[in-house]
Amino acid sequence: MKSGLTLTEILIAVAIMIVLASVSWPLLGNWPFKVQASSAKAQLAQMVRLARERSVAGLNDKSHGLWLDSASYTVFQGDNYAARQADYDFKTNLDNGLSLSWQLAGVGAANEIVFNRAGVPARYGKIIITSSAGDTAEIDINQLGIVN
Repeated sequence: MKSGLTLTEILIAVAIMIVLASVSWPLLGNWPFKVQASSAKAQLAQMVRLARERSVAGLNDKSHGLWLDSASYTVFQGDNYAARQADYDFKTNLDNGLSLSWQLAGVGAANEIVFNRAGVPARYGKIIITSSAGDTAEIDINQLGIVN
């Protein structure tokens, strides 16, 4: 009696692997993009909190804020980004494949959030991180400056 696998058994095993891969690929294919967007959301939310905390603490007796660009964001010191003290900037570039957009209400430049000494932002609303695969992650900043 011979031991080993026949060609038919090998072809059946390969066919099963192909079916499993084709079923799982749509489920797992975008997973890295989702993780990347989620990680960027956590980091951006922390930077918003940092700007707020610096304002509340009265660091250098100045306001602090966050400047948004489609591919980066900057924590700054000053009443607005144009009049900031650039030596205190903390700029973060987004990973390739990620972009920022925002829907903010309030006063001031459309793409900056400045916190007063009470931690209240001049602008509030949503910051949206979008991956090249279309996955999104949102950060909500309410009228009191609380980040969700």
